[in-house]
Amino acid sequence: MSRRASKESRSVLAVDIGGSSIRAAVFDERGRLKGLRSRSHSFIPGDDNSPFTEELDPAATWVSAIRVIRGAMRDAGTGSMEAVVATGQRHGLALTADLDQTLYLGPTSEARAFFHGQAIEEEVGKEIYDITGHLPALLGAPAKLQWLEETHPGFQHATHVMTLDGWLTHKLSGSASMSDASGIELGLVDLHSRRWAHDLLKRLDAPLHLLPPLCIPGAVVGSLSDYAAAATGLRSGTPVVAAGPDTQCGLLAIGAHETGDLGILAGSTAPIQMVVGKPVLDPDQRTWTGAHILPDRWVVESGTTDAGGALMWLAEILFGDATDALRRFDRLAAKASPGSLGSLAMLGPRQADSTNLGPRWGGFLLTTPLTASRIDRSHLIRAAMENVAFAIKANIEQIEKVAGAASTSISVAGGLTASRSFCRILTDVLGSGLRVAPSEATALGAAICAASGVGLHADLESACKHMVGSSRLLQPDPVPSLEYEGLYERWRLMSNHMDQARDIL
Repeated sequence: MSRRASKESRSVLAVDIGGSSIRAAVFDERGRLKGLRSRSHSFIPGDDNSPFTEELDPAATWVSAIRVIRGAMRDAGTGSMEAVVATGQRHGLALTADLDQTLYLGPTSEARAFFHGQAIEEEVGKEIYDITGHLPALLGAPAKLQWLEETHPGFQHATHVMTLDGWLTHKLSGSASMSDASGIELGLVDLHSRRWAHDLLKRLDAPLHLLPPLCIPGAVVGSLSDYAAAATGLRSGTPVVAAGPDTQCGLLAIGAHETGDLGILAGSTAPIQMVVGKPVLDPDQRTWTGAHILPDRWVVESGTTDAGGALMWLAEILFGDATDALRRFDRLAAKASPGSLGSLAMLGPRQADSTNLGPRWGGFLLTTPLTASRIDRSHLIRAAMENVAFAIKANIEQIEKVAGAASTSISVAGGLTASRSFCRILTDVLGSGLRVAPSEATALGAAICAASGVGLHADLESACKHMVGSSRLLQPDPVPSLEYEGLYERWRLMSNHMDQARDIL
């Protein structure tokens, strides 16, 4: 085999089942992106056509996976992969009867288990948080399984409950598994021991026989079946590796590995995680605590419910659609100065509180009289970006308070980093250095797990050293950063007032 062919063969393929699309990316052993394809999800709407009662179409999702895998390999110019790995949205759930029958495939946004989650919280809410580090219960597998048992006619034939990436791994290899980090996010695994929370699950009458084998990120859980190989174009027998939750994979890829490192995944939402050396829980249960991909490390999490999602909504209002929205936003936001002529956006991004997730008042607050105002689209757009940046700062402060320590470094990745204006605003709002990592962080984190699992690198830490790319370091501009200190306090004050008004919704 030629030197060129040998180099090309040392690649891994990662599939990311996100909130709106499924993506496949090929990375070489140095972490360089060689191929990328994405495809929007096909949803099955619920009876009321609400976005919170929709399922993923299993057949269409499998077809999309096949297409993006084939497309990414064509982009990379090779069909020979050392390993295949998947990651996905953390609170999505799959219920299967066998390899060929998927009973249910639900995204994180699925909320039909709301009342089951409420009942569970009333009974053992504190115990759930103490053991799994997560609330509300409606996001967890126990509540969703109770709802499915009551409503799904085929539930009695179920054989496995899995994460969405676990479902894809199962389709590729025929092997069922769940990483310990993913199990914690689903409320099935003890945060402290990283083992099944059997006592808690028994109290909740969870169907323990549906739990698949538990594994660690980077473990080889199977090999590509002949059927999956024929469908995807991958080599039969290719190792299939377990990764972990999408946010933690992203954290791994942006270099947030040591205690005090903090990572922001700024996409449609903006989860923020800080690495800690032991499980740390919030006495007020506002934040989440989970497992890092690396061993003997955990994360404290607080994040905005909306980020890019709010900006895309604004793009559709202002432009009629969100096509190329960030490029247009970038140009217009750069025209406005900090503070946006007094415009204040309250469009959803806020400090997290997992005990209080209901709707709130929001919108724009503008200086009046409007007839004398010089406010235009550029100010509204900048105010919306400032809203996201203020909310990120508030959540970082909350994490640091819970963790009892200041962050030592801050890194950001995700779709919003394509906007230079947003990155500049965020740096000035935070008032500290900000490392902007390359794109496709979630898929790269999964690829790091794969490369470690099949021995391209000695272990996960070694794979991180070789595959995590360089980041662009931004430093705050002293003048706007000083301005933003006062503007941030104004935003916090108005956020508190808006929260107090929610009772009249």
